[in-house]
Amino acid sequence: MGRASYKEPLSPSGRHFLDGQWDLEILCFLSFQKPVDVAALKLAVSSSVVICPRLRSVLVAKRRGRLAWEELPEIDVDAHVVADDEEEDEKDDGKEDEVYVNEYVVALASSGPMTRDAPLWRVHVLPRRRRSVVLRFHHALGDCVSLLALLLAGCDPGNEALTFLGDVQKGRRRMTSVVDRTKRQVSSMGRTTKAVWYTIPFAVKYLAHTLLRKKNATLSIGDAIVKPLPTKMSSLTLCLNDMKIVKNVVNAKINDVFVGIVSYGLSKYMDLKSSKETAKDIAIRGVVAVNLRREGSKDLFGLIRMGEDVKWGNRVGYFVLPISLEGQNNNPLSYVKKARSLLDRKKTSFEAQFSYLTNNIASYLFGRKSLESLHGNFRSNSSLFLSNIVGPSHPIAFANNLVTRMGVTLSDLPGTIDVHMISYDGKAFLQILVAEEVIPDPELLCICIQEALQEMKTKAMGSA
Repeated sequence: MGRASYKEPLSPSGRHFLDGQWDLEILCFLSFQKPVDVAALKLAVSSSVVICPRLRSVLVAKRRGRLAWEELPEIDVDAHVVADDEEEDEKDDGKEDEVYVNEYVVALASSGPMTRDAPLWRVHVLPRRRRSVVLRFHHALGDCVSLLALLLAGCDPGNEALTFLGDVQKGRRRMTSVVDRTKRQVSSMGRTTKAVWYTIPFAVKYLAHTLLRKKNATLSIGDAIVKPLPTKMSSLTLCLNDMKIVKNVVNAKINDVFVGIVSYGLSKYMDLKSSKETAKDIAIRGVVAVNLRREGSKDLFGLIRMGEDVKWGNRVGYFVLPISLEGQNNNPLSYVKKARSLLDRKKTSFEAQFSYLTNNIASYLFGRKSLESLHGNFRSNSSLFLSNIVGPSHPIAFANNLVTRMGVTLSDLPGTIDVHMISYDGKAFLQILVAEEVIPDPELLCICIQEALQEMKTKAMGSA
């Protein structure tokens, strides 16, 4: 197969995810109403490949060993859509579909990296009775927001459920009067001063989190990062309306509620698994992934459908978020209030942009060993990794098949506990990936998080 002309150098953020110690992949699963029609699925995948040149590109070495994306004139979609043997359909192992899919994803994540002589993505079709597929993308291709937009663009064109995405949001009308412009400038100066004031201590803490190996992180994978740890994954489905009830009473965002219920749920778990004295001494250093794109997945979807040029790649920054385990108290909403207070200050600051910039500079300037050391510090110091993706608010169909459930996770652990949430059709789907040696019972953790939300909802409804 011949090669096309040179297209685009691999970005520093892309090199960040290609580090030998952290060869990171995004694993997204979709469960369907009916058994998957492989032929229809391949046709839908082909339409997405046509939209995104990155999916038709491979990584090649250029000058000084720098990697670049080079577009292939054509690719074999059949080689990228992997269907399990039909013989497995007749087996009945007694497992629920959700458990089976989780085990499949974990096994896929530990199967080793994809070969780089072909585009870095695969679609795995599970046995027909499982009615699920797993989309496997290397993180160097793009972040979850851009890949979700690509998935939506590949959905059935006539599906009326996609009308909720609407047009790309337009900017607000500019103020024209001198008084309004002066007020706007003064307000902007105040916001900038406040942002810089918050950024300085947050930036210092982020550098310490990345450059220094802290030895007092009780709930962490520590020095074991030099070799992969056995992982387990569990799923949890929450009602988005329940989260909104808490959000409205506390005057917070869904992301604040997400951080609050995970913090409270983890506190309940540690109370059950550890003595109260030990639980209070556990240091939880959370890391929250932040989308730095001006557009969300909805807006990117609109741009793709309109044929506009979309920048792929990764636009992700991080917040370092200390988590305190207070145990059970009379007001579970305090977890959400603390998360809201801290996240509001962090969103006002430039911490996410600072982390994105420093990671890119490190990827561009430093050698592989230096990057491995930085990534090692980051992972060793991170107890909890959180991400929240806004998905479709109405049902969608892919390959003429209604999607009933979706979830996303990563192939490796940036932290000891990874919790990835994606909203879809009024529900919040959580994938909880844990280091088995540290959190041996992720199913219990799911129960604790679910109970945490119910306690918060009950308290919020009593306060309303």
